Amino acid sequence: MWFFSGLLGSSEDFDGWAFASSEHATLAVRPKLTVEWISERRVPEDYPCIQAAIDDSVDGNVIVVADGVYTGAGCNTNLDFGGRAITVRSRNGARNCVIDCEYTGRGFIFQTGEGSLSVVEGFTILHGVSATDGAAIRCISGSSPLIANCRIEENHSPLDGGAIGCQGSSPTIINCLIMNNSAADTGGGVYCAGGSNPLILNCTIVWNQAGNLGGGIDSASGSHPVVVNCIVWGNTPEAIVVRDAGTIDVRYSCVEGGWAGEGNIGLDPRVLPTNGRLLANSPCIDAGDTTALPPDYYVDLARLGRRLDHPPTPDTGVPAGLCPPVTIDMGAYEFQPLPGDVNCDGVTDFDDINPFVRCLVNPGACWWW
Repeated sequence: MWFFSGLLGSSEDFDGWAFASSEHATLAVRPKLTVEWISERRVPEDYPCIQAAIDDSVDGNVIVVADGVYTGAGCNTNLDFGGRAITVRSRNGARNCVIDCEYTGRGFIFQTGEGSLSVVEGFTILHGVSATDGAAIRCISGSSPLIANCRIEENHSPLDGGAIGCQGSSPTIINCLIMNNSAADTGGGVYCAGGSNPLILNCTIVWNQAGNLGGGIDSASGSHPVVVNCIVWGNTPEAIVVRDAGTIDVRYSCVEGGWAGEGNIGLDPRVLPTNGRLLANSPCIDAGDTTALPPDYYVDLARLGRRLDHPPTPDTGVPAGLCPPVTIDMGAYEFQPLPGDVNCDGVTDFDDINPFVRCLVNPGACWWW
């Protein structure tokens, strides 16, 4: 059954929209007989796997993936949008929705000129492997999707781009944790080649490895990535490499070894080794450029408030907003200690008991405070 949820304008001269909705879709009707469908497709309720939902989608559709671990080559891995301007997102965030490639392929490939309306949001992508660059996500042939709020971990490329590989493409990567990935040659975290110009915003790129160059980010062959509000730390053999006519613009970021650019720091970011969260006294707190983050990104990777200010920490970044202005943090997570969250993983649960007991017995063991 359909029902109208709103009506704007007069009956004779109507320039607004009328909306009718059901459980799974919304019908938007505008005068002059213009009709648009905004349809939600659910996995696994409506489709057995993610690729099946993608194949049955058209531009404007949203695919919502329920909590769980998704496996299976060609069904839940090597996912291909086929040029569609659709959104594929998890229902409850990356912590709860995992694409485990089981070392049989990568998570996503964009190879048909997809643009910013092709969106991947809210997944953990694990154990990807590829015969080419980009073991978790590969963007080629002018594809420039939006990749947001994802955890990309433990993927391996026998060539370049242990996590994300860009060849002649310019994706936007926002609020992502890129951690513990590896590449046999270059770009353990992110590899950019062939004139790629990705925007990497509020990402934490840590503990990735490359066999040759660029453990964190590799910019090569005419590429020009823009890196803002990011943490690039603990990558080997170095944080960032620029070579073969590549360039890079880094601003308001924490880069191991330091990097020239406005607002950049080279101090230990003090992040939790299990998930890259900021610890107390991190120099990355209130050190980002708030104006660089799009206004619709009001939560961090943990789906907690992003536009928060930490009063005890002096602001060293760029504030924005009013009443009062706030300055966001560098990295994928905003520092916001929760009552009882002793291990700083953003959740108060049984995992906080052991560290709490250790603190009682030996306060010096509370190294994260």
